[in-house]
Amino acid sequence: ASPSLVELYGFTVANAVLPARSDLTPRLSRGLSQQSAGLASGHRPLPLYAAVRLQDEAAGGDAEEYEWVEFSPWAFASCLSGRSVPVWSLGRHFRRGRSVSSAPELPLAVLFGVWGAAFTASPLEVLRSLRLKRRKEHVAALAEHVVQLAEHVAAFGGEQSSAARLKRMRVVHPFECPSPFADSDAAGRCPTPGSGPGKAVQADEKLMLTDAGVNFNVPVPPLLRRERAVDVMLMVDSRAFASDESVDESRELSCAAAYAQTHGLPFPDLPPSLLKGMGARPCTVFGTE
Repeated sequence: ASPSLVELYGFTVANAVLPARSDLTPRLSRGLSQQSAGLASGHRPLPLYAAVRLQDEAAGGDAEEYEWVEFSPWAFASCLSGRSVPVWSLGRHFRRGRSVSSAPELPLAVLFGVWGAAFTASPLEVLRSLRLKRRKEHVAALAEHVVQLAEHVAAFGGEQSSAARLKRMRVVHPFECPSPFADSDAAGRCPTPGSGPGKAVQADEKLMLTDAGVNFNVPVPPLLRRERAVDVMLMVDSRAFASDESVDESRELSCAAAYAQTHGLPFPDLPPSLLKGMGARPCTVFGTE
């Protein structure tokens, strides 16, 4: 199959940032699993990478539902259900939890594309991310044009709201590969043991993965998994904004807190007194009562 735009973008990034090494593995062919060799001593922090899985409406999925997934040098896993496969097997076809193909490990370069594929966002996701308070008129004008476009598209088939159309429209298609969780049980759904009231996600035949920032830009779901029993989380906000922009600094944290509450996971309290002016302080500490 021809490489997708997401994959081409990932290879471009990898070519720019991955250093050459003395081993025989070409740098653009290296897999994430190769990072495990440098972690065996425990002297380096464990890297965790996040993305979100987009639900397939054609298979009965909810277009408003995002499933957070994590990548480590050892496993690809659902942050809610805990279901996982070895990371080197991602991209293979599975049946009832067993690999039925022998595809090679996805290159780290491809995963670079997945983790940074914000350009696959739908118009609705883009509009939700525009939070510049001093430029409301620009956002409103853009929203009006996008809604009109969705209405024109809706005229060609099906009864669907503009919001639903905006959610589905994607100029660039997200990365796709076979789902390792396909056909996982008789109901075709992934159970979520111990994950609180959050609902299970559809076990589709394929995975559609994209940049987790289309949901929210604080990648804490991998840390919130109960089996990790995390006591402290350090978050660094490295976003860059022009000096004349006013941004809702608490929006991403509030979304992360809402995610935790929905799925019955522990999360620090976010008192308004600490959220206000958070960006002007060098450090803000949130805790629990």
